[in-house]
Amino acid sequence: MELTPAQRKFLTAYRDARLKPKSLAGQLKPALPRLLLLLALATILCYTATPMVACFFVGFIVGGVVRHVAIVVQARRHLPAVLDIIDWPRVDRMLDGTEKANDSDVS
Repeated sequence: MELTPAQRKFLTAYRDARLKPKSLAGQLKPALPRLLLLLALATILCYTATPMVACFFVGFIVGGVVRHVAIVVQARRHLPAVLDIIDWPRVDRMLDGTEKANDSDVS
């Protein structure tokens, strides 16, 4: 079986994390455009909506940001153990195309 694009992207991300780990800010950076959009929405709501509606949406946005940061922090704690148990020579061979993934490896 050939690697699917999703499998290739997944293995490449792990290989990149092993070779050059990202900082916490680097891992949160992809969410920045959405965060700025939500911040603009919250600002608009503060000026146009009733205070109760504005507080609800601001709380909703803050809760989402805190949840996202918590998920990234937990992933950073588990990443060293995950990187230690991966068979890196096999991953490199699979990404280079010299070894194919077995159907029995997929569960």
